[in-house]
Amino acid sequence: GDHAMSRSAGGRRVAARLARREVRRRPGRSALVVALVAVPVAGMLLGVAYLRTQELSNVEHWHFEHGRADAVLYRDTAVAPPQLPEGSRTVDYVTMWRVVGTADGDLCRCGLSDLPFEDLTDGIVQVTSGRPPAAADEVLLSEQAASALRTGLGERVELTRPVELSATVVGIGYPSTSWQDPIVVIAPGAAGPLADPVYAASERLVDLPDDMTPDEVLAWEEQAGPHAVSPAYPLPISTEMSGDNANTPVRWTWMAGAIGLTVLGIVIAAAFAAGARRQLVTLGQLATNGGTPALLRRVLFLQGTVTGLIGSLAGLALGGLVLALARPYAPPLLGRAVPHWDVRLLDVLPVVLIAVVAATVAALVPAVGASRVSVLTALAGRRPLGRVSSRRTTIGLALTAVGVALLAFAAYVGRGGMVNRTQMGATACAVAGPVLLLLGVCTATPAYVTVLRPVARALRGPWRLAARSLFRQRTRTSAMVSAICAISAVAVAAAALGLAVEHKDRAVVDMPDDVVRVQSSTVVDDATYAVASPEALMEAARQVEAALPDAERYDLAHAVDPAQRIEPSFGPPDFVPADPDEPGDAEAAPVPQQATVVDAEFRRAYHVDAATRQLLDELGAVWMGPAAGRVTVDATLHELTRSFTFTAGVLGPEHAHGFGPMGELLLTPERAEELGLVAAPAEVVLRTREPLTEAQRDAVDRVSLQFEMAGEDAALTAADPSAPPEPTAWVELYRPSLRATPGLIETVPASIALLFGLFVVAVGLALAAVETRDERDVLAVLGAPPRTLRRASGYKAFLLTLLGGLVAVPVGLVPVLVVTRITEDGLPAVVPWRTIALLVVAVPLVTAAVTATASR
Repeated sequence: GDHAMSRSAGGRRVAARLARREVRRRPGRSALVVALVAVPVAGMLLGVAYLRTQELSNVEHWHFEHGRADAVLYRDTAVAPPQLPEGSRTVDYVTMWRVVGTADGDLCRCGLSDLPFEDLTDGIVQVTSGRPPAAADEVLLSEQAASALRTGLGERVELTRPVELSATVVGIGYPSTSWQDPIVVIAPGAAGPLADPVYAASERLVDLPDDMTPDEVLAWEEQAGPHAVSPAYPLPISTEMSGDNANTPVRWTWMAGAIGLTVLGIVIAAAFAAGARRQLVTLGQLATNGGTPALLRRVLFLQGTVTGLIGSLAGLALGGLVLALARPYAPPLLGRAVPHWDVRLLDVLPVVLIAVVAATVAALVPAVGASRVSVLTALAGRRPLGRVSSRRTTIGLALTAVGVALLAFAAYVGRGGMVNRTQMGATACAVAGPVLLLLGVCTATPAYVTVLRPVARALRGPWRLAARSLFRQRTRTSAMVSAICAISAVAVAAAALGLAVEHKDRAVVDMPDDVVRVQSSTVVDDATYAVASPEALMEAARQVEAALPDAERYDLAHAVDPAQRIEPSFGPPDFVPADPDEPGDAEAAPVPQQATVVDAEFRRAYHVDAATRQLLDELGAVWMGPAAGRVTVDATLHELTRSFTFTAGVLGPEHAHGFGPMGELLLTPERAEELGLVAAPAEVVLRTREPLTEAQRDAVDRVSLQFEMAGEDAALTAADPSAPPEPTAWVELYRPSLRATPGLIETVPASIALLFGLFVVAVGLALAAVETRDERDVLAVLGAPPRTLRRASGYKAFLLTLLGGLVAVPVGLVPVLVVTRITEDGLPAVVPWRTIALLVVAVPLVTAAVTATASR
């Protein structure tokens, strides 16, 4: 009868009422749990809002490109302008990308436009400060253009090229499609016609009559020539940018949030465990009045449901506040205009559900144990320390194995890039795998913590006091060790994955930060790729040398036909990998654009490792491709001259060492001569003793822009605009990147784990303060000095973080090893030894020192 009552509606109402009362009676614990839930909920909300906003729909993309126009007509001299429907309205403007110069000698490659600001063009350019240009002597600049031209809002700028114009900067803005692109917008007609036969792009925006039906629009479209029609009309259009590409990243955001809530849920469980012990008297009173264990469990875990729901609402409010405050900074973050954040109810509901379930489960774990305490023990307010359940340990190990298996399945299925139900299942497994892995480790942690008992026997003084105290509070100790283990495992996994990606991309992502390349252009004539005369190359190299007086110079050459100075045109390779068990893949090996001769100058300029030297000595040709092996290269000098075939060794990009992009073909002088080719000047490398400074990069950029201007002027003054351009040169140099260094990749996760460990230790020791008061009083009566208690607190923190860090190493590495072994991304398995050393040595020592100092 009592059991039936506890399951009735009245019993549920009693449990809910008691749970709400306990939440109000313990504001400190409730506030802690609410904060632990709110932070990851806010993070998930920010993540899904960012991913959704990052994806543009067809209509949004059209609005950024063409404003509120219904159609756009592009200039084509070979096609007569179409007849517009009666009642249509048009707006014409020109945009061209040219090197813009001022009277002071400042240069910037900008988009120069005479875009009028009216209702039809609304949305193409965003004005962030000031106003659009309205008079002939007014311009609007982007921040990048204003910085390069050394001017600002309200200042006067004297443009000398490509148009002559003295104007005042009345506005600052950016193109909606690309925040970082420099632009200069002048008033229509301010500088005469901007069109030129090479660089201009003329558009006519069309506002069709409102009463046109889709069929009438389609009929007009068929005779409109080069055009585009707004996706707002139900016509056959591309759905490439439908915005659905964010679905999978959003699911992975849920996975990250679930893992984060699992980690924090362990701390929440510790808070509820302390609260459950303090509620023993209340539970005993309920039991004496007919409350069943099921009712007692419901009273306890509903406290988690209530605080989880409050924390979810608080997290949504916090996330919404951050989104509102971050709104002005959204364009630089996403690289384009952001009219509003895209927040969807179906994305938010799983966030709230995950948070409430995590808090409920965190409260349920200690509730099960507390509900089993006898009535007399509960009324006494004491809970005896029981034995570690072997069944619980077995279940924990089984959950760990299942989590690893689910991760392996997710990695195996996901490597094919499938977007069907199997992929959905893989995403679910990717979410459940890490969660079950962490839960399994936490379930088995009490058995692991029992090692403190023999350790305490072997220790003396404050060390023994700390170990015995942690063992006596095994339930709370297990929760704290589990929490530290979870965040440390995440740190190890993040460092391992970061190092794997960095190791793979190290040689091909960025140029060295002490190198500037000067390269010659090629003259294109039908299928002929002729090497430009070296005059432009040498002049550009001379000017760069003047900007970098301390740089060492190396002249590199490409292999060309000695008679016509034509570079070979390489065909699709026949890729033969070194491993005979792996199938060949012709598309996996990119086609090189040129063959570089590895002569004495090349060897001085770049480090050639042993593997590359061996293949050069053996075959005389090396291809920097996707993997190790050999390729049969088919090359043609000209369709009317000759072709030849040779074999080249293939090495992965990790051997490139910055001397060329993937697909670069290296030939020894002997192999080039054997093929009937000679070395022609094609590239100059300048290497400085120290990384390039900002001033040096600016000086080199100026040289590059000057040669770009020369190429533009030659193209514009050419008698035949369709003729091949004159030979010129361009400059390539290192650009600062946000790509982290290996030291940063290993240090940052360990630092986060340190901060979280300090938080867990502080929370755990604070929750245990009431129950350890008798212990402190007894020590004081026995004459123990205050420093003994301080040392004991520090030693507790050391043991907690050490135990958590030791378990975190395999827990963090196993999933990474599983994923890297199964996936086909080519990620190597890299062990983050520095992170591991920090977690098992530095973090325990720092945590102990901070805790001992704070215990004063």
